[in-house]
Amino acid sequence: MVPVIGLAAGALLVGGTLTASAADRTVEFEVTGKGAGWGQYQSAYSERNNVLWVTTSAGFPPIQDSALLKVDPNSLSVLASYDAPMINDGTPRREAIYGVAVDDEHNTVWTTVTRENGVAVYSQETGARVHADLGNVNHSRDVVIDEEADRAYVSANFVDGIAVSDTNTFARVGTISTGADSRPMSLELVGGGDDAVLYSTDLLTGDIYVIDTSAGSVRTIDTNGAGTSGIAVDTKRNRAYIANQYDP
Repeated sequence: MVPVIGLAAGALLVGGTLTASAADRTVEFEVTGKGAGWGQYQSAYSERNNVLWVTTSAGFPPIQDSALLKVDPNSLSVLASYDAPMINDGTPRREAIYGVAVDDEHNTVWTTVTRENGVAVYSQETGARVHADLGNVNHSRDVVIDEEADRAYVSANFVDGIAVSDTNTFARVGTISTGADSRPMSLELVGGGDDAVLYSTDLLTGDIYVIDTSAGSVRTIDTNGAGTSGIAVDTKRNRAYIANQYDP
């Protein structure tokens, strides 16, 4: 019995059963869904609070509907909804949020504000936005948290690298370069602290980046993929699985 959480148009889905046959790789799901508005993008689970945090951004720019949802992971009921702030600089729009990661050590939720090239941090206790840094992470895509190292890593899809911030102070402390003209997308963190390894994908080249976060060193794996976006790492089998948006 393996719980599987997913997002679908206008709904949150949980699969109660996942079985697989080694012979034909058949996978069966029992799925329960509940409506939760439109535009779900990513979700992250807080073990500290036993809640799911879900980002939503719906429509075309200028975005008028974007929120952070607090969701019961068992019933999928929306416990609270926190609207992203409005930006009023001549083109009224929401500070639309997309990527999400939980920092249970500091009881916060980090989100990427992709269209505004930045990040925003929310309190898990109150839902209040406690920090925002806009305009400094070009086309911010994913965010992951290393609680042992007190670091947040954000893929900057248009600026050739991974932005690094201190989760205690929210201050930007550096950038890990993934090379000229690279387009880092999804992030997955394995381990933490001195043993952390950060994985990312490149939308343009199809490469996988394997990053030693302590040393700041980057190893590149050529996958022959195209439009490489999502990544999942299986440490037991020493494999990485990627999703390509285009045919190679």
